[in-house]
Amino acid sequence: MAYCFFAFAAAAGAEGRGAGGKSRVNVSPIGLASTSLRPLFTDMEQLGMAEALQRGLKILSDRVVVPDIPGWLMDLDFTHANATANPWVVGDLVHQLRAAERQLRVRAAGRAPAGSQWELTDPAADVPALPSWAADADEAQKCMVVALGRLALGAAIEAALSEEALDRIAPGARTSTDGDYVSGRLYHDAFLLATWTSSHAQYISYIQSGVEEPPNPGLHSVPNAAAELDLSDLFSRRTCPRLCPKAAMPLLQILMRSTNPGSRGWNTLLDTALQESTAARSVVANAMVIALSGMHPFLHPVLRPPWNLRMRIMRVAQHRLTDSEARAALVATAAPTKEAVRRMLASTVQAVPATQAAFAHVRHPVGLLLSPPMHLPARGMEGAMATFVGAGMALMERQTNVPYAVTVNTWFRQRDTSDDEETSIGWEAPWLGKGTASGMLS
Repeated sequence: MAYCFFAFAAAAGAEGRGAGGKSRVNVSPIGLASTSLRPLFTDMEQLGMAEALQRGLKILSDRVVVPDIPGWLMDLDFTHANATANPWVVGDLVHQLRAAERQLRVRAAGRAPAGSQWELTDPAADVPALPSWAADADEAQKCMVVALGRLALGAAIEAALSEEALDRIAPGARTSTDGDYVSGRLYHDAFLLATWTSSHAQYISYIQSGVEEPPNPGLHSVPNAAAELDLSDLFSRRTCPRLCPKAAMPLLQILMRSTNPGSRGWNTLLDTALQESTAARSVVANAMVIALSGMHPFLHPVLRPPWNLRMRIMRVAQHRLTDSEARAALVATAAPTKEAVRRMLASTVQAVPATQAAFAHVRHPVGLLLSPPMHLPARGMEGAMATFVGAGMALMERQTNVPYAVTVNTWFRQRDTSDDEETSIGWEAPWLGKGTASGMLS
């Protein structure tokens, strides 16, 4: 998160008229450096991972036969889990959990939308578990085995949550987000389990790449919505820009303009803001990676790719969005980028539910940015995120010489379902309304 420090370092209570001076505005002594350089959640315990694992294991056990799960397989403290684990039983556990996941994926494939029939394939027989350059210390390899067992459990629970969600609601088959708290919880739990699984996959990847002592699997191991910066205080200063440090203004302008249903001026503002602020460019690029890989709760669980595909998408997307052409790529995909920023803003306003409720009361577009587990995501939001996943899959599978912008824009054009029937799942460009956000207040 250090790359964003300079953008928020100037405290709103600094000297000058913007900090108070002769102005009649009461200025808080707390600056953005104290409020916006922290993530939405600090670790998996705060995120509620232990409870999500318990709920998921219950659903998994109700749907397929699973072995007895030892406590260390679900221990949030990886160091403690590794100390108490029996690595000699992991092989059998992985085999049984893998079989359960395959059974669930096959059953769900018959009801999943086109492009979401995820097949569980085993690695080629000639591919070793540890390449010649992998970490060769005994402790590192034991840790990898333990992480494999925990990954297999998370993957099986992900598959069970996908089938459970399909039993309750089909992707896109709704016109209201109110009242279905059970489905909202399933959406959120599936995201938590995806974070659990992907973090362990990243840990294993480190060891296979030769790192002897990689960071333990955790909330910040991979890009995901729960690890994003808490920008609620920055967004709260939208009505009085004088209280916002100049360096943070580009990101605030991006957040504010993303809620405008119309697209007039968005491309120009995005280009200018990303050019002025490296921090804003990093934050927006990270939001795009999260959207492309489906690492957020605004997506039906069956639409989220399995962990191995997510890892490949994240690798490709991060490579495409961290080079010298990142700003040009984000601007060239201005409409999809706007949807990714809206998703990031939805995660932000979830941290201030009173603010979100107030926006909903005055029928401001931000009021439509509902977030699980208390609500199902807006149908338009889910459609945009489903389209992102399709674009991520296409980005991963295409030749490396195909530009990022061509792949993403092509996919969004193909999945524009603005005039389709209610049960379709795809991108609806005007889903947030027509006109401007300020007009919605009148």
